Amino acid sequence: MQAQCWPVALRGKDLVTFIYDVSEGKHLAYLVPTIIHILHQPAELRDYGPLVLVLTATREAALQVREIADELKVKAGIRTMYLLPGEPREPQLKELEEGAEIYFATPGRLVYFMKERKISLRRCSYLVLDGADLMMTMGFGKQLRIIAHNTRPDRQTLVWLSSRTMDAKQLIDELTSDYVTVSIGAATHEDPTRRVQHIVHVCEMVEKERELEALLNDVLTEEGDKAIVFVERKETVEGIVCSLSLQGWAAVSIHGTKTEQEREVALNTCGSAMRPYWWLPTWRLVL
Repeated sequence: MQAQCWPVALRGKDLVTFIYDVSEGKHLAYLVPTIIHILHQPAELRDYGPLVLVLTATREAALQVREIADELKVKAGIRTMYLLPGEPREPQLKELEEGAEIYFATPGRLVYFMKERKISLRRCSYLVLDGADLMMTMGFGKQLRIIAHNTRPDRQTLVWLSSRTMDAKQLIDELTSDYVTVSIGAATHEDPTRRVQHIVHVCEMVEKERELEALLNDVLTEEGDKAIVFVERKETVEGIVCSLSLQGWAAVSIHGTKTEQEREVALNTCGSAMRPYWWLPTWRLVL
């Protein structure tokens, strides 16, 4: 993977990579060129906003990158910053005042600070979208365009996707120029959204909880089956989890006000042999 991506990125070309099987190698494929790009920039530019911006769809995806980035930054002598949902605002504001060469962020959280005029991207010359297709599916198209519009017009852009969707293709055409495409295990795989079956179930508000329980009984029939349920407001998530838990269901919740430890416990629970049901607010409500 690095052998195909590094030469393109190090030549300063825009890069669009389709990768079906996500692995740790993906992160190295864009982090190493990122650090080399920073080391080639004049030292006086490093204290005026990020030179590199790495966007991920979720907090958990950013934390996966963090493990590798923290090792590389020590050897390269550069600073990193993480603007992620679920973390206290004040410590992040303090870090913004200190500055860093690389910002890792989710689109919603970054735009939140941009609207408060706490961040300037005018010196950002390197943009990485890690999971652009997922970000578009989650409704971050507007935020991604706002972010890109505020970076340098001559920036280099690297886009990573695991599926080929029309929304992602349109975004790529808007944000990149004369890009090189690399496909790794993805060229022969269809868009996963085509394998999704959509069913609309209409019921009265007072019947929703009973109907949902019946639906879960119909869908989760095998040991180890799991489901993810999106709830409109995060304020109602815990009530639903409590109600179903009292009925014997194994349910955990994840939303924007959860601490990092609580998120990890929920994720580990879902990965166990239990049969939990995730309860999340809609993505547009999570910063």
